[in-house]
Amino acid sequence: MSSELSAAALSVWAKTNRETGEWMPLWQHLDDSAAVAARIWDDWLSANVKTLISTELPGGLDDGRALLVWLAGIHDIGKVSPAFAIQLEHRGSSRIQHALVRGMADEGFDFGDLSYVWGKRSTYRHELASYRSLSDWLGAYGWSRRAVLPAALVVGGHHGRPPTSQQAKASAGEPELLGEGLWSDVRIEYLERSLRVCDVAGRIESWGNVRLPAVAQTLLTAGVIMSDWVASGFDQFAYGDCFVEADRVERAMDALRLPEPWRAEKADVLDGFADRFTVPAGAQPRPIQREVVEIARSVPEPGMIIVEAPMGEGKTEAALLAAETLAARTGAAGLYIALPTRATASAIFARTMTWLDAITGTGHGTPASVMLVHGKAALDDRFAGIPRSGQTEETDRTTDTPADTRLAVHRWMTGRKKAMLANFAVGTVDQLLFAALKSKHLVLRHLGLASKVVILDEAHAYDVYMSVYLDRALEWLGAYRVPVVVLSATLPSTRRQQMIAAYERGRADRPGVRSMLAGRDYPQLAGDIGYPVVVASTGGSAIVRAVPASERASRITVERFTEDEETTLLAERLNAELAEGGAAVVIRNTVARVQKTAENLRRLMPDTEVIVAHSRFVDAHRARLDDKLLKLFGPTDIEKDTGTAVRIGARHVVVGSQVIEQSLDVDFDVMVTDLAPVDLMLQRMGRLHRHRRGENQSERAPRLRTPVCLVTDIDNWQSEPPKIGRSARYIYSPYVLYRTLAALTPYLDGQALCLPGDIAPLVQSVYGNTDICPSSWTATLDKARVTHDSQQAHKRQQAEKMRLGSPDSTDLLDWLDVAGDSADEDSAAGRGQVRDTDETIEVIVVQRDADGTLRTLPGIGEFSGRRIPITEPIGRRFAQAIASCSLSLPRSLSHPGVADMVIGVLERDRIDSFQAEGQYLLQGELVLVLGPELSAQVLGQLVTYDLDAGLAVAKTAQTATPPPHMHSDANMRGPS
Repeated sequence: MSSELSAAALSVWAKTNRETGEWMPLWQHLDDSAAVAARIWDDWLSANVKTLISTELPGGLDDGRALLVWLAGIHDIGKVSPAFAIQLEHRGSSRIQHALVRGMADEGFDFGDLSYVWGKRSTYRHELASYRSLSDWLGAYGWSRRAVLPAALVVGGHHGRPPTSQQAKASAGEPELLGEGLWSDVRIEYLERSLRVCDVAGRIESWGNVRLPAVAQTLLTAGVIMSDWVASGFDQFAYGDCFVEADRVERAMDALRLPEPWRAEKADVLDGFADRFTVPAGAQPRPIQREVVEIARSVPEPGMIIVEAPMGEGKTEAALLAAETLAARTGAAGLYIALPTRATASAIFARTMTWLDAITGTGHGTPASVMLVHGKAALDDRFAGIPRSGQTEETDRTTDTPADTRLAVHRWMTGRKKAMLANFAVGTVDQLLFAALKSKHLVLRHLGLASKVVILDEAHAYDVYMSVYLDRALEWLGAYRVPVVVLSATLPSTRRQQMIAAYERGRADRPGVRSMLAGRDYPQLAGDIGYPVVVASTGGSAIVRAVPASERASRITVERFTEDEETTLLAERLNAELAEGGAAVVIRNTVARVQKTAENLRRLMPDTEVIVAHSRFVDAHRARLDDKLLKLFGPTDIEKDTGTAVRIGARHVVVGSQVIEQSLDVDFDVMVTDLAPVDLMLQRMGRLHRHRRGENQSERAPRLRTPVCLVTDIDNWQSEPPKIGRSARYIYSPYVLYRTLAALTPYLDGQALCLPGDIAPLVQSVYGNTDICPSSWTATLDKARVTHDSQQAHKRQQAEKMRLGSPDSTDLLDWLDVAGDSADEDSAAGRGQVRDTDETIEVIVVQRDADGTLRTLPGIGEFSGRRIPITEPIGRRFAQAIASCSLSLPRSLSHPGVADMVIGVLERDRIDSFQAEGQYLLQGELVLVLGPELSAQVLGQLVTYDLDAGLAVAKTAQTATPPPHMHSDANMRGPS
């Protein structure tokens, strides 16, 4: 096909290998990209994505395929420009010297003033030149502006960011950079050739008045980017001598082995319930699970389902069953499960793999691709043990997955930008929130999500700042017709209404309808609508189904409790409660309170095992700790030797932070908890008598067969209102805490709190508009409300700065334009953008012997205390063990006032072996080196690490007072 091009067109280069001197002509790369796009459409794209691309096209799916192939086949047309071609020359060159540039000049291309072109080339990148070239050509071809702009924006956005209106306007006024004369002639020659090569000559005129909607533009852009990347980065697409086009692409794609779309079977998933999950033989679905599946199979048009049910009721299993049903109905080709933290994501990933093992077939096509998507995924043993599939330029081409492998991690889909393209992915909610963040290559994330069912777990854990991003992400999911299942212990009715409204705005077909739905408040979802309950969106209305709770219920005695500074009163009470043995948990709102309480209890209760749990342990120790907690206090499983701790005789006290409420399926006899918002208090109380321990709880000590919860962190219970402790006031909104205290007053006065029956009424009363506080609290409450409302408004305003626009845009012009510097998800600033938390500093913790030898920390398995080489290579398994000794420094060492100085101090301990080529687990990581006693001075602060207490920071005389902020695990980050 190259023979039909002129000599000038054949001389245009697209890619070079600077080491070998080999190069790829533009025609070859464009043909490769078009052929790859055809294979991606035929073999990989989901049915839903194909439909979204094709809906407005007169030829339907056939036109959709042709349009993607054609846009991929012309995406680099802007490389026919002086601004691109000149980059091979050295800055300041007065004459052309490079062979490829000289070859183009010899064919008649005029490069003009070399110094001017070189100096301005960065402002006229080739993707902008592609946008301008296609715009001009399609306009001359007779297309209307409404049709030209979307198509031109797709090729203009193939490097991850579509042009802004300012760039688009400026692109028309730089003829020396775009190139006139022969440059223009060759671009037209390539564009006319593309009609034949891509077989669209008979279609392109019919597209001239089609305005592609924003969702089609995003998906087409992602398809072009993916095609370009495959055709650019895969070693079968060789430079130099070129194969026949078809053979070349077939070889490459057959080696790459993109996973086929998941095709869920249309079957009654309830019939195979026991086969899909780790449940006792013969176990039957619970009422909430049956109701969720019934709604998923019967709702007229699958959309959003919200499941509110108590902890331990099987919501995750219900969501997975619903995902199968919804995928079978909609043609969704995969699944994404979003969790609030890395710990919860890793825990659900293991459970999801069990389900996937049960539903995926064997020996047919390519393995389904799976991905754990968070920053510590490489350290997860379950994820690391999954076979790898798909060959890339870095892999040994003699090795691959066995033929009968059902689940694999596809090598090409690793990395932050491509992970969401896997069939099945589990990760932090950040990955979903990033879909609403203005960031480069956002369209790839949208492509991955548009192909899936999305499960959003623990939705009650997301604050107002995150909710701004979440609602916009839900709006886009609605526009993509992505089924969404939201899981929560319970939601304030306003959040329930907002989430449904956001999704339905996106799902509306026309901007006018979206505008109408913008004011819809779904009154049938207000207040207490029953509990447990399942809600499903149906456009302007919603289905509400209250469901009988399972037999799991408990009546909790709630008491006020006043402590002393030395925890003496607490130790006395716990000694009394655990006189015959048992398991108690003390939940504190800050890590410092956790550590201080544990230290005192160990001193005052020497015959009791005191276990500390918070986020300031290195990852390896945190994982070991979680395993211990599950073994001692998890659900009983004799085969796995878990949950078998003797409840009579043995005495355990766990002192923990919010990690107890967020991530672990653990069960205790008695609880002491700092005050927190009511929904979090109920989450915590859900860890009391969570599992049955013998008939009528007979395996618990007689005194503990009725669960008890003691509420603390109140400095004065007798004041009006009660005086809330300092840590609770700084971590949570005092206004919400006062309303929580008011709602809990009947229970603090002696009424038993019933779970799950009292959950919904309590949450709705606290977060509703009814005045529930005594009149004597009015002055304090009004002041707290003003502060609360102001803070909430400020958080929403801050979140809006980088939030993506709504899907009712007519095109992607200015879609990702931001004021000032862009905080891409690739950067730490971008990853922090979707959570209302300050940036943290993550470090790998090592120790240095008295003789100067660097070693790993103790307690990390076979690599405990192992010498770390300074210059010699480090093997992968050893590197993984070292990387597992990482944690985030507390705010006193990472707030903006000291962060740069701390990083400067840490960078002095550079370890050369960590920076070796290919050492991606350790490369660029900051290292905190502790002395023989596991302590060090950092900016005048004493940093210590203890295997049983975690990292602690103590002020010294030289330490400046940090800002008034207290470290908490309340909003633990789980970035990409």
